[in-house]
Order: sequence, then C-alpha cells, then structure tokens
Amino acid sequence: MINGKRWIGMDGGGTKTQCVIGDEKGQILAMSIGESTNIQSNSHTHVKAVLFRLIDEVIRESDSNESHIETLYLCLSGSGRAKDRETIEDFFKGTIYENILSIENDAIAALAAGTWGEPGIVIIAGTGSIAYGINPSKMDAIRVGGWGYLFGDEGSGYWIGKRAIQSVLKAYDGRGDVTELSHIIKDYFRIKEVPELISVIHGDPNPRLKIASAAPLVLNAAERSDPVAKNIIHEAMENLINLVDSTKQRMQSRDKWPIVIHGGLFSNSFFREQFMSKLKSSMGDVTLIQPNLPPVIGAYIMALRSKDILIDDEVQSNVTWSWNLLN
Repeated sequence: MINGKRWIGMDGGGTKTQCVIGDEKGQILAMSIGESTNIQSNSHTHVKAVLFRLIDEVIRESDSNESHIETLYLCLSGSGRAKDRETIEDFFKGTIYENILSIENDAIAALAAGTWGEPGIVIIAGTGSIAYGINPSKMDAIRVGGWGYLFGDEGSGYWIGKRAIQSVLKAYDGRGDVTELSHIIKDYFRIKEVPELISVIHGDPNPRLKIASAAPLVLNAAERSDPVAKNIIHEAMENLINLVDSTKQRMQSRDKWPIVIHGGLFSNSFFREQFMSKLKSSMGDVTLIQPNLPPVIGAYIMALRSKDILIDDEVQSNVTWSWNLLN
C-alpha cells in the first residue's frame, strides 16, 4: 500500500465517464473509464453504481486507500441545477467521501483542462452546446446555453444534423433549395426515398444521437461548398459565437479572458479554423486555447486547487508527462 495524499477528478459526459487519481505533485497514478453518468438521461441507480465503480478502480489501480483521498471532484453533465447536485450528494452520504466532495458541471473540467484552473471562458460544441465562464473576482460561474436539445443546443452537432434533415425535407417538398445533402443523407441513413427518414429517426432508440451523427456529413458538404450546408455551418458558428459573447458580457469584466474550445465539432479542422477566424473577427484580439489534455485532467486540477495547491510549471509538466504515460 502506497502512503500519501491523493486527489480524484472525474469528468462525466453524455456518452462516457473518465476518472483519474493523482498526488499533489501532479503525478497521475491511475485512470478508469465507464458509461455515461448524466443524471438527466440515466437512472439514479445506474449513475451511483458507475461513480463508485470508477472511484474504486482508480484507488485499487494506484495501490491507494480511501483514507488517502483529500478531494473527490466530480464534473458531471446534467448536474447544473442545485437539485441535481443534491441528488448526487445523497449518493455519498454516510461514506468517507461525504465531506470531501465537490460537484460541478462538466464544462468546468473542460475549461480547467485548457487554463490549468485559471479564469476564462469555455465553449463546448459536441452533441449539445454550452458556454461557461469563471470570474474569480466575483467567485462567479456564468453559464450560458446548455438547455438541451428540446429548447436549446444551438450550433451543436444535434442542431447541425437537425437543420440538415430539415433542409433535405424542404428540398424534397420543393420549398427549399436543391442540395447535395439530399443524396448524402439518404446514403448515410441507408434509405431510398427522403420520407423514409421519419421512420428511421423515430425508430432509433436514441433519435438525438442519431441526428447528431449526421453533423460530420454537413461539415464535409460545406467544405465542398454546397450552399445549403455552408449556410447551416455559418449559422452554427454564429450561434456558438453568441454563446461566447453573452458569457463575456455577463462576466462584466474588461479583462481579456482566454477562450477554450472543446467538443467533437472542434476536432474537425475545417470547422475549428473557420470558427476561430469568425470569433476573432467578431471579438477582436482573443486568446484561443484548444487543450492538449482531456477534461478529466481539468477535474483533477480543480481538485488540487480546491486545497490551494499551486499549479506551477513543475505540476503542469508532471501532469502532462504522467497522463501521456498512461495513454
């Protein structure tokens, strides 16, 4: 058994959850991966079981002990409301973690992965979309967007996929422009006629993810200069820039916070470069960061910072080296 204090960070998204354990010097000692822990889309029993399994795994793999844990820092999607955080807190009542637990939205982890826990703004564009800003002078966390696919998620992968399907349906009706997307969407969903889209989408166990999965096709068509696809991507970027701008305005500060980009859409070089160009044109001289480390490391960094541990160059170097070693 290895002695010494330990910190656990966890990033729980809509599709998977990652957990790491490390020491105060930035050495990542173990990692575990599991299913989604979004409390909005999974049962409480499922979420609790996954959380405890991943925690137990990193403790065991690092040859540590529960008593070594100084902070358990959970950054979980679907935990933005106080009521949801209270539900998760209840999972840990009566356990050794009850009084060392912190629960935040998963956007905090994504931001910290890019800024090492320093203040800034993060824009996340994956299946959904959300922007988050941290203003240390007010000890404030500002959230903009992230209201889910029924009411929000503008500019997200789901939004792009939905707009593409709508455009294909309108073109079929003769009330929209002819677009390359019609053939692309039919091929992708393996249908012969456009109306079959309705049964294919509604018949899927997760229509939201099914629709979002079409986003890369729209990006490819836009890159090939299809006018309809280009317009969809342009609107998506404008929506995301609006999230960033609204976050910045609500932070009520003249400081030029760095802006961290995160999410599946930004892994596409065409989308990323176009977005960064449009953002700079809209907001002027901004520092854009695409993290080299995943959000789970951001959660671990926040765990260290919660105990006032300085994230200096040595800690940053240790984190990067040890994470790369694990992977």
